[in-house]
This record gives sequence, C-alpha cells and structure tokens, in this order.
Amino acid sequence: KIAPQTQIPTRPQWHGEQGAHETAGRKIKAMSDRLAYRDILPVSLLLYNLQSPVNLGQILRSAEMFNVWVDIYDPKQVFADQIKTKTISDFSCGAYTRFAKIPGDFQDFEKKLQGRMIVTCLDDDAIPLHEFQFQPGDCILLGNEYDGLPDAVMARADAKLYISMAPGDIPKLPSFQPIDEVRQAQGAVKQNGKPNLSVSATSAILAYIIHLQHLARMAETPKNL
Repeated sequence: KIAPQTQIPTRPQWHGEQGAHETAGRKIKAMSDRLAYRDILPVSLLLYNLQSPVNLGQILRSAEMFNVWVDIYDPKQVFADQIKTKTISDFSCGAYTRFAKIPGDFQDFEKKLQGRMIVTCLDDDAIPLHEFQFQPGDCILLGNEYDGLPDAVMARADAKLYISMAPGDIPKLPSFQPIDEVRQAQGAVKQNGKPNLSVSATSAILAYIIHLQHLARMAETPKNL
C-alpha cells in the first residue's frame, strides 16, 4: 500500500509536482527491488563491539552498495555519542539512516538467528572465503578492532572464515590517534603480526562475495526477480 503522500493527486498539479511524485514512486519500486533481490540469498553482517566510527560508516556504505543487511551490537555505546554518529553518517554516505538496524542486545540477536552463525578470524582451522558457499539466513560476525570476537562467541560459531592473503609477519604499529587509548596502552592487538585487513576492508570483501553469490543464484533462478 502506497503511503498517502506518494499517491498521485486528482486535483490539477502545479509545475514540478508530477516530478516529485514520480521520484517517490521510483524510490518505492527501488526499495521493493532491493528487498526482492536480498530474498534470493539473505545473508547479513553483525558488527560486534566495533569502536571506530570511521570503520562503522565505511562498513555501512559497502553493505548498502551490495545490499547486505547489517545488525549492530554496541556495548561501548558508540551510537549514543552524537559526535561519533555524525562521523558514522559522513563515512556511510547516508547508509547509516537507511540501512542499519538500531543497536540491539546480542542475546536477542541469537534468539532470532535463523541460519548459521559465521565468524571471521585468523585461526588455522578457518575456511578460506573463496571456498565458502553462503546459505540463506547466514549471519557473519565481525569483531572488535583490537581483540576480534570473544572466545565464548567463537565457540558457538557454526563456521569460521578468513580472507586469504600473502604470507608474512606484518605487525601493526601503535597508532598516533588510537581508536581506544586505554586498550592500546594494554598492548598489541590480538594475533599481531599475522597478515590481516581492517574490519571495514574485510566487510567490503565479504559483501562483494555475497553479491557474487547472489548473482550466481539469480542466473540459476531468473524468475525469482
């Protein structure tokens, strides 16, 4: 049902009104198309205790472009900080207001999870992303910039993923403007030296791979759209 403000009026229209209603109609159809597209392979991301508003904004931007839904668990209350939310909004290019659920409780997320809980990590037993096939209902968890995901969450995961990178010992140097000054003072990031990407870069690659698998499913079942 189209909202009253988007219905084409019966009275004579002033110059420009028709264009406004056509724009509203296109937006409604575009949203409908995006929802139908996502239904083909509904896979989402859960951002677990991320602290950098820049990372959060960039992740939301990439996720929106590839139509991958985002849930947020925010125990450090980053989204309650008005200055940080402005940074998130800037780096998300508007996706923050369009494409993310309001931060919620992790236990509630677990109860509502309909598919597999998949974690990203650098563990030796993780599956390379290029060998992994996503399934409807999967949710991929991305952890804190310093410490990743808690061991208790890792233990409950149905699968572990990592992005293959060139080998080497590549330690992270201390930041001049750390995300968390207290945490940086406590020592190096978890698994420091292992080749790794920022959480925002990891999210962008994940979203793109999900998009590619979407396209493959669309080619197999074109009548779904």
